[in-house]
Amino acid sequence: MLGVTISYHQLEQFLIKELHVEWVHKPFLDHLHLKAYLDKAHRQGEIELFGESYSPSDIEELSKEKEGRIFEFKFSPGPCEGYMLLLKMESGQIFYIKTFDRNTFELFLSWVNQLEACYRDKPRRRIYEPIPVGSIVYVVDNNPAGTQIIPHRVELREPTEESSYPLCLKDVNPVTHGVHYLEDGWERWPHVFFRIEDAISYLEGEEKLSVNVKS
Repeated sequence: MLGVTISYHQLEQFLIKELHVEWVHKPFLDHLHLKAYLDKAHRQGEIELFGESYSPSDIEELSKEKEGRIFEFKFSPGPCEGYMLLLKMESGQIFYIKTFDRNTFELFLSWVNQLEACYRDKPRRRIYEPIPVGSIVYVVDNNPAGTQIIPHRVELREPTEESSYPLCLKDVNPVTHGVHYLEDGWERWPHVFFRIEDAISYLEGEEKLSVNVKS
């Protein structure tokens, strides 16, 4: 489910028309809420929502988004009654959904898995373009413990005598903190993928190995 690309229009249509949720809160895509959050961010310099900080420029960029990749989700009891589904995208886009049906999450997960299966059936899309700092990519890592797919974040690094290239890949796992130092053309490395389903397809189709997806 993590890393799957979804259309925000399709997402909202599915939640409202198919799952009949109570409401969908999309702070940066709803014009009424957008203006309020943007005004507040201009006054304060930034705002915080669900543990994430947003500057005015962040909010303006998110207001133009049409699709995104799922980065985090949480399904929990509501503050009074019912249930809440929180979706965070890799870009920082947020969807907060209210429902009274405890099966909402299972139905939503099934829908996302169907989307993922459709994407996996398409030809793999490799990385051939510069990737923005902060993006998540998936590294197929071969080590004595087995082959794993490990999410990494593109981050800036200080130049050294050995290399002046300004980027590196850092393992998002707070325990391991693995680092891959990069060089020109790294986007074409055969073991680095922009979508997790492409990394899985790479293993299943080319190496025939079992996959351990490390969260």
